[in-house]
Amino acid sequence: MPRSAWRSCRPRSRRPRAACRWSRASLQPRSRTLAQAKAYQKLGADGILAILEAYFSLADAQVESYFRAIADAVDIPVVIYTNPQFQRSDLTLDVIARLAEHPRIG
Repeated sequence: MPRSAWRSCRPRSRRPRAACRWSRASLQPRSRTLAQAKAYQKLGADGILAILEAYFSLADAQVESYFRAIADAVDIPVVIYTNPQFQRSDLTLDVIARLAEHPRIG
């Protein structure tokens, strides 16, 4: 887990700020992303900002599986995020509707 990401939220204090307590999980090998999300939860994050950093095309099932795996791995809220302007995959309305049924995805 990159310590700099957590440190950047609390430059002068060991106590996390409420606004910075959302950690970022990105599309790395899935096991590393899940471990990172769990570690940030253990550090006291209030939620996970899950970012789909896909620079190659993904099927809807793969996109859904990625976000669902993160939400299943933690007990805190998960916000899903993509930036279709810079990626080849995006969230379709069908995927968003299915993910919205998960109790921790917002």
